[in-house]
Amino acid sequence: MYYIVLLLATITGIILYRRLDTALRFIVILLILTLVSEAASYILVKSESYGLRYTVFHVYNILQLLLITQFFIYAIKPYHYRKLIIAASALCPLIGILNIIYLQPIDKLNTNMLMFESFAINSMALYFIYHTIKNTGTRNIFKDIHVRIALLLLIMWSSTFFFWAFISVLFIGQWQYVNFASYLFMGVNMIMYAGIGSVFIQLTKKKIVNG
Repeated sequence: MYYIVLLLATITGIILYRRLDTALRFIVILLILTLVSEAASYILVKSESYGLRYTVFHVYNILQLLLITQFFIYAIKPYHYRKLIIAASALCPLIGILNIIYLQPIDKLNTNMLMFESFAINSMALYFIYHTIKNTGTRNIFKDIHVRIALLLLIMWSSTFFFWAFISVLFIGQWQYVNFASYLFMGVNMIMYAGIGSVFIQLTKKKIVNG
């Protein structure tokens, strides 16, 4: 079910790509990248190539953080947004590379990067929501497509933070609900991808009606 939801959201984004603004196009690219990463991960698990699987995660998480950062930059589009894009393009790979060199080798699961990603993305999502409220006043911010995406990212990455922070410890301690926690986390991911797909469709319907 997880792969089906991700595939449908990705196909929806690809079909509607030309109708989306620049910020939302980064989300479509993220979906495509996620689908490729998940497919590669599935194949590598089946072939028991776990070291190579973790290498895929290292590369994917760097690109994932960069794409989500670009989404927020273009959604807000501050005066010096080009400088922020350059800074993000340099900083995201640097953090990932430093983690590989000094903390978690490329053939190990990069939980440190996942923790940093969670903190960074949750912070950006909260700031974006604050920025939107500040600039729109009493208007219903939930009508804003970018706010909906930000909320979906906030929900998903909040759960990501807690899941990856504790799952290893709980697994080692043979906690009886580890599998349940894993399925629950997968369910949150499914909600996010289904939500993103529905946001794309709703945006297109609005444009057709307004047109």
